[in-house]
Amino acid sequence: MRFVRESGLYPDVPVPEVYAWNTTFENPARAPYVLMEFIKGKAFNLVVRDDDPGLLSGLCAVPESQQVALVKAMARLKASLSKPVPFTEIGSLVVDSSGTFSVGPLMAIYGVSLGSPYKSIEDFWRASHEQRLLEKIPNFCARTEESFQPSERFTPHDLMDRYQKLSALIPYFKIPEPYTPLVLHHPDLALRNIFFDEESLLSDDPKVACVIDWSGAQILPLMLASCIRIFRGHRYTGIVVIK
Repeated sequence: MRFVRESGLYPDVPVPEVYAWNTTFENPARAPYVLMEFIKGKAFNLVVRDDDPGLLSGLCAVPESQQVALVKAMARLKASLSKPVPFTEIGSLVVDSSGTFSVGPLMAIYGVSLGSPYKSIEDFWRASHEQRLLEKIPNFCARTEESFQPSERFTPHDLMDRYQKLSALIPYFKIPEPYTPLVLHHPDLALRNIFFDEESLLSDDPKVACVIDWSGAQILPLMLASCIRIFRGHRYTGIVVIK
């Protein structure tokens, strides 16, 4: 959040000011914490319907015009985050004790390190491919070749054959030039992490009050940072025109 506030790149992405933080258990609170500014607003997934108190409502619970308005609001946030950053490697955004930002190992949203920093997309593909292989190997190591039944379609030989074929294709998985600039990616930019002005939330023009939960913020090529998470089970198939 500090990078978003202090870099000057994202005037249209409001975030709370962070007063203090600690990611370890070695502190007076004995737990990781973030002490931040209070901003009045409400997340869409916490809105309840007057006729059914306590029920979380999804996008399907509001008229299509409001669905489109919310998706547009998220699209505007993504567009604002699509500005090139002053970094040259793929990874996760980190800050040292002096407050200097840099790129560290790429962390998945579920907390697993994906290695890095990576200097090119090919390096990232290759490391990711190797990691997938290493994850699969233990499944086969405890078995002998005789234990595989004829009905099983995927054997260790198949695994290595597929690994070699996909490895040979990596140099061809290139990102088109317009989509290669590195940008800041919020890995969990879902409606639950976007607080809106409560009065405008269910209008045709919802106003974003702040965006939270930036843990694991990543530096990625624009193409890899283009997804928007809405709600599981909801698929929006219309065209979004940002004005």
